[in-house]
Amino acid sequence: MKPEKFVDEIFLRTVNDNVTSYAEMLENLPRDEVKDPYWSELLAFYDKSNDNERKLILKLMRQVSQDSVASLLSIIDGVGYSELDSDLQLKDSSGKQLQGDLADLFIEKSEQSSI
Repeated sequence: MKPEKFVDEIFLRTVNDNVTSYAEMLENLPRDEVKDPYWSELLAFYDKSNDNERKLILKLMRQVSQDSVASLLSIIDGVGYSELDSDLQLKDSSGKQLQGDLADLFIEKSEQSSI
């Protein structure tokens, strides 16, 4: 597997799919069935927001997802701040090392995506 393929899959699952799921929940979750205080508060805020504010909420979710994944990948690459004292190696099934440029590839992918 190439690092680009790995990053594409991570981007698809952790950013696109998650933000789409959150958007669907914000729109469709039956309000009277919500028991979680966090979701109750978020749904109340979302419901009183106008269309532009709702779009901003989803943009924020997307940006936080992208930033979090990029930070994690930078730690895996060995370039991000971490106090881990380990020789972490991420390899595909053929033994080829994947890390090194994962964070950069992910950030580039994020910048190419529309927010």
